[in-house]
Amino acid sequence: MIGNSRFLGGGTIKARYHVLQLSLKLNSLELNPGDADAYGNRGNAWRKKGNYNRAISNYNKAIELNPGDAKAYYFRAVVYKKLGQSRKVAGDYNNYLRINGNKDGIADQVKQKIRNLGYTPLY
Repeated sequence: MIGNSRFLGGGTIKARYHVLQLSLKLNSLELNPGDADAYGNRGNAWRKKGNYNRAISNYNKAIELNPGDAKAYYFRAVVYKKLGQSRKVAGDYNNYLRINGNKDGIADQVKQKIRNLGYTPLY
């Protein structure tokens, strides 16, 4: 199916790349449906395509399978922000901080994002 030009459709090379990337992530989950990273990666692909409901669904599954997945919380917050759900954004950013601390060196930026929403960072 990946080689089918009709599946890839027209559009820009970048758009076709995202379709191919999403297809590969789908195949990864078929091989290992318990892979939290695969759900997180597929959530990222849906987010990049602008399908926020599917992105959230995949981030939810990644968190269900691995509650310590800081990146799933972070990127779900990014999607919630696009949807205007400030309370959920702040909650997910706080979960990211709780799990990750400053391992990625962005804790201060994440805390500021929480403050910008009118909430107080918890960690």
